Amino acid sequence: EFTSFMTYAKHAKLILRAMNQANVQGEFFKKYKREDVVKWLETPQKFEKKLIEISKYCYMVSPHYRRICDYFSKMSLLSYIVLPYKLNKKNFKKRQFLDDYKTTIDNLQVMNIQNEYAKLITEMFIADTVYVYEYSTNDSYFCRILPYDRCEISSIVDGVFQYQFDFQYFDKYPKQLVNYGSEFIAKYELYMKDKSKYSWQQLNDKHSFALKLSDNVPYAIPIFANLITTIFDLEDLRQIEKTKNKLAVYKLLLMKLPVDEEGNFTGGDFNKALEYYDFLCESVDETVGVGMSPYDVKDYTFENAGTTNNINTYSESVSQFFTASGVSELLFNSSKSSSAIPFPLSVIFIY
Repeated sequence: EFTSFMTYAKHAKLILRAMNQANVQGEFFKKYKREDVVKWLETPQKFEKKLIEISKYCYMVSPHYRRICDYFSKMSLLSYIVLPYKLNKKNFKKRQFLDDYKTTIDNLQVMNIQNEYAKLITEMFIADTVYVYEYSTNDSYFCRILPYDRCEISSIVDGVFQYQFDFQYFDKYPKQLVNYGSEFIAKYELYMKDKSKYSWQQLNDKHSFALKLSDNVPYAIPIFANLITTIFDLEDLRQIEKTKNKLAVYKLLLMKLPVDEEGNFTGGDFNKALEYYDFLCESVDETVGVGMSPYDVKDYTFENAGTTNNINTYSESVSQFFTASGVSELLFNSSKSSSAIPFPLSVIFIY
């Protein structure tokens, strides 16, 4: 018991990142193409890791995607009550019952469910599956989310998903091993003795479990994966709107050069014309272009072509994004006014 206590007491202060260590784990996101995402969505069972990766990327860079994930994940209040289960009324002892009840309440308070499990639920809405390893002492509790690309669900114990961990992970990040605890250290040493046999190992089910949002699907797929292509559309439209607004304030000043019928300059000293041209260039800012030409120039604008009024395409696309997610945009500071904001009917409160 003392050895077990000392083992987990070390994790009361769990090191997530050692800033003075090189070659530590870090999140890296690369640039994605819309065509790749469409291909992954067509066969999600084959590209589940890719879809999770881009879902995490969208959660980091897209405020709209983050709002949707946070909105649904924070619906659960994670409030709880404690009720007796399988109470033996014949051998009921009031004193023992009260002691057990207080112990249970104290353990739940230490677990800090509202905080620890809230981050697990958020991760489920981002990645569908979350792989958890628990660290606990008598007065502390912490849930660590393991790398999704190094874990695979392998079994179910008492209705709870269990997973295997790929210990090749520590070949790439060896300095992270000490931060994961004694079980990982012991099983990594076993892996070093026979890498082919012990590469994937199941962790102790007393401290590990996996949660899956879409438990009716045998593979992991982010629940809002269908919105990812819409995020690409929003980014394209944002760039178009940015270019459009930039062109709207851009001006061109053109100095017309006097020439005769044969195209010869008739304005006297051409160097003098160049001096005026240089002076004009120095007098304007970067939003104004300057040029010289002997020809008449006429400008054409296509700003409102094909429309009866000026519509902000980007704002309309944002509205369509929230509609596709099944949530009213009025919940997220919409520019549209309404006397009544619809509340979704699919709200689930957990007590």
